[in-house]
Amino acid sequence: MRNIFILVLLLICCGFPLIASEACKVTKVHAICESRCEQDTRMIDRVSVPPPGTLLPPTGMSQAADEGKSPQVNIQTNPTPADSSDVRASLLEIESQLEPAVTITKKKNGEFKPENVAKATYQVQVPKGVSDVQAARMVFPDHDIQNLNEVSASHFGQVESNFVSQPLSCEDVESHISPVQLLSWVDVRTASFGCVDGRSAEEGLGTWGGDFGEFVTSLNIYEQMTTMHLSQAEVTSIFRKYLESTTREKFTTCISGLAVRQMFGGVEDMRAAVMNPPEERRAALWMKISDSNFVGNEHIKFMLESPIEYSVRKELVQHLIHSFYDILWNQFDPLRSKLNVQVLPGDHIERAVVSISSPEFCLHEAHIVPRIAPKTASSSMAVIHPDAVQFLRRELSVFFSRETNPIVKADEMNKRFNVLAAGQGALTKKRMFDRIPSYSAKISE
Repeated sequence: MRNIFILVLLLICCGFPLIASEACKVTKVHAICESRCEQDTRMIDRVSVPPPGTLLPPTGMSQAADEGKSPQVNIQTNPTPADSSDVRASLLEIESQLEPAVTITKKKNGEFKPENVAKATYQVQVPKGVSDVQAARMVFPDHDIQNLNEVSASHFGQVESNFVSQPLSCEDVESHISPVQLLSWVDVRTASFGCVDGRSAEEGLGTWGGDFGEFVTSLNIYEQMTTMHLSQAEVTSIFRKYLESTTREKFTTCISGLAVRQMFGGVEDMRAAVMNPPEERRAALWMKISDSNFVGNEHIKFMLESPIEYSVRKELVQHLIHSFYDILWNQFDPLRSKLNVQVLPGDHIERAVVSISSPEFCLHEAHIVPRIAPKTASSSMAVIHPDAVQFLRRELSVFFSRETNPIVKADEMNKRFNVLAAGQGALTKKRMFDRIPSYSAKISE
């Protein structure tokens, strides 16, 4: 016994812990740009709203297809002005209430075409009753925009505010994550996933829609494989079983500050307002929480707005939203402590989308991954952990293969899961962050 005790002391003193370490030995991070890598500082490349008609649906099932069959999708091939390879690519689209969009072009040398100068400076005659520009892609700082009234000036000010900061470079991304020796590591088998959003200053793991987004997709895949439509009661039953069986400490969704104000009004503590609203208001709030106009998780909001594009059943998403808040707002429900709401105040100021890759040993042997804070005092970036979320998807696939009736094959579900989740994530990324660069950041020893 004494020899064993001495051996234990020696192992600890020599730096060989008896259990998995809470940190992984890493020394560097290397960032590689994957898209929007051109060193182009024109304002148009910083717009976070994609041009219309460029979103493609993910591979999967839509409401227009029979259960178990893939839909026939007609892919739109008409080029949009912003995607055109023509040297006169559109730099501004103005939408009015009564007239279709006006396209203003610019020559390669930077000069306006003569016939477009008047349009660019808002010196055109508009139909009676159209008093103001409703939306715009960008402004031209090298030309005076005349005759702007107060509403127009306010609108252009909001559009231009998104371009104050330049996109992050590879060096900026590496600096944001460094020093890697001080990163906080977490067990990927028990960690919760927050949303891919640059407004949070908390360290964490990121996936599209958080844990909530992954669970919605797992329910969607389950419906496809079993050719059935789950009812509200069935979704609640499956959700409760998962919360009871999982080893993960929390199940996270997110909500924007704007959505909180829309639902709860001006409150000092946004998270407290969401977690514990007044009893007399809960019935009315329950009717709003599944309405896309009040959903603050943008990945879920897009699913509700475009269910066919996301290959998801709208009612299924609404069922899970109601199941989540039914538990959250019940003070006596034992599963309530597992639910977490990530409040994201402010506007989007992300300057890059970054996918984090961990060393092979850390991820697959020690099962730990680094937590990254998306927002710092000097920068903001949307952080994704694509390798780490594979553990959550496998866990969900195994759960549906054991705890549901009827059961499904875990391997097949996991394959479908990855395909559909990748397509849905690409759609959300296109909608939210299409005009900022994307990087992969590999952390290594």
